[in-house]
Amino acid sequence: FSPHALAIPITVVPAFWQTAWFRAAGIVVLLGITWPIYRVRLALFRARQRELEDTVAARTRDIREAHTQLAGAYARIEELSRTDALTGIGNRRSIDLRVPDLLARVERDAHAPNRRLAFFLLDIDRFKTINDEHGHAVGDAVLRALGSLLMQQEGEDRLAVRWGGEEFLVVSCIDNDAAALAADSVSSASFGL
Repeated sequence: FSPHALAIPITVVPAFWQTAWFRAAGIVVLLGITWPIYRVRLALFRARQRELEDTVAARTRDIREAHTQLAGAYARIEELSRTDALTGIGNRRSIDLRVPDLLARVERDAHAPNRRLAFFLLDIDRFKTINDEHGHAVGDAVLRALGSLLMQQEGEDRLAVRWGGEEFLVVSCIDNDAAALAADSVSSASFGL
């Protein structure tokens, strides 16, 4: 408490970790460590991305291939659902699909207003006798032969289907005059194999 104050200059030196050069070196070391880690992570990410893209591409190819196979199988099933397995010609379901087109053809056929749609039912006489005397293999051969013959006659204006058993149905676009003539000749004819 004297009038003469004693002043001693004291310099407090910071610890080495508190110095600017240490902080700058720490930042450099931190960058030196994190930059390679960042590069490695980026490379791993890009490799994983390529792997995922390859997997997606492979799965997409698989799905497209499966879709193509499924579409082919569906088309085959659709065809089988419209075709008689024994004769290869259409079945009753094919009538549902084709008769509307045949009706539309008759209706829009302006150059022949007398056109009509005719249905002819063909029945093999004594077919049971064929099966009984010669066996079902011969009966099947007869049905296939008639189916083949009718299939050769099919066209844009004509449809032949196996109606059931030994019966076949022919749907055809014909003129009114031809319809009358066909009705007379069919009623007096007997078809037998």
